[in-house]
Amino acid sequence: EDYLIDGLSFKLPPGATYVTDRKSVTYYTSGSNEYSTSGTKLVKIVANSDGWMDPSTLRISFDVLNMAEAAVLLRPLSGGWSFFRRLRILCGGVIIEDISEFNRTQELFTTLINKNSKVNIDAEGFGLTPFDYTTPETVANFPGIAGGQSQTITFTPLSGILSQPRYLPLRYAPLTFELELVSDNTLPFVLNNAGGGVFNTANTSNSWKIQNVQMKCDIVTLDNALDNSYAELLLSGKSLPISYNTYISQFQSILSGTVGQQKVRINVARSLSRL
Repeated sequence: EDYLIDGLSFKLPPGATYVTDRKSVTYYTSGSNEYSTSGTKLVKIVANSDGWMDPSTLRISFDVLNMAEAAVLLRPLSGGWSFFRRLRILCGGVIIEDISEFNRTQELFTTLINKNSKVNIDAEGFGLTPFDYTTPETVANFPGIAGGQSQTITFTPLSGILSQPRYLPLRYAPLTFELELVSDNTLPFVLNNAGGGVFNTANTSNSWKIQNVQMKCDIVTLDNALDNSYAELLLSGKSLPISYNTYISQFQSILSGTVGQQKVRINVARSLSRL
């Protein structure tokens, strides 16, 4: 059966006239504007609006400042998620997502994606590519941030509620994002070797802080007719179910003497109302 191919079809695709506006917005932190392992460690951002958040557009942005001298470079090991050990998302004071070992978990998922996607992620981050790690023992393959300088990066946080396709009604369900910094300032960067070696105290910095933390996303505005229909639905006692998958991370130490030919036992205990 013949049909009109796309190249010869001049019919306009269907639209969504009920969407009256889409704008990019920026949310700022509550409280401090500077964060470090020796100072304020909890980044808190509250997202509220009269519109609907498009979760696929959400990004976390911040500046990384090298507090060392000019010749001492700050060399990052991965993306922006490596700075945070825990992510919590709350809705109306109720925890709807809590990912401990957040940096390890997102690094695992990032490692398993294809190379082109990694390049796109690195373009939003520190600009690193897989080619930079061909000979990691050389200083030249780890370009960093010069002392006294800063670099602005963005990243998409690993989250179940942000990975599902439905828009989030911030008017009825404002969200609070909490990101907790790592406990050790050496974790996100190449460690300087005080005893000598390629990366030493003369060329490698572990003194840093992050500032100007922002959350950016798109907010969609609906026309009054459709917006009122959602309001009537909620006022009638019904709900808007949003189904999503989340990530559970557990950290367990292996005692000395249990490696080698012996078995290693790891206990996984989790209390769930539904599975």
